Amino acid sequence: MRMALIHENLWKSIEGYQADDQSKESEKKRCNEKALAKICLMIKPIAYTHVRLAKTAKEAWDNLQKAYEDQGLSRRLSLIRRLVRIRLENYSTMEAYVNETLSIAQKLADMAQPVDDEFLGVIMLSGLTSEYDPMVMAIENSNVKITSDFVKARLMQDDKYGKDNKENMRPLYFLRKSFKQRRT
Repeated sequence: MRMALIHENLWKSIEGYQADDQSKESEKKRCNEKALAKICLMIKPIAYTHVRLAKTAKEAWDNLQKAYEDQGLSRRLSLIRRLVRIRLENYSTMEAYVNETLSIAQKLADMAQPVDDEFLGVIMLSGLTSEYDPMVMAIENSNVKITSDFVKARLMQDDKYGKDNKENMRPLYFLRKSFKQRRT
């Protein structure tokens, strides 16, 4: 929803206007009305109770945030546990693995608990299967500062994980077919 408001140039109704903003009050009011309407139109009917009495887009946003964003200790602990236990073998593709890792880190950052970028890169490397050990050793010996972007780029370049095994099975299929032909 945040991205939709940003795309429509309505996010300033939530975030607030810059001190040096030159917009007229009527423009600000119209922007707020549009943002409030956009929020109300994007939510599911069950959430209407949280925005029904909101007079401003900011008020509606804050009400939804209070209702749906658990920022307590148990939520933070749950996210940290998910992050340190994340494993590539639990995902069908490398992209899904990387995206989930970054998503969990972003959720922690949204709770004012950002994960150190180098630590996040190490987490991404630690969740790989043993077939990636040569890559991990190469990164370790490269004397390059480990960052999540660096690790993400290296992992996304590797396209062998999660690929359909048809390409790998083709040589076996042809081998078996030629073997059958020789036997007859």
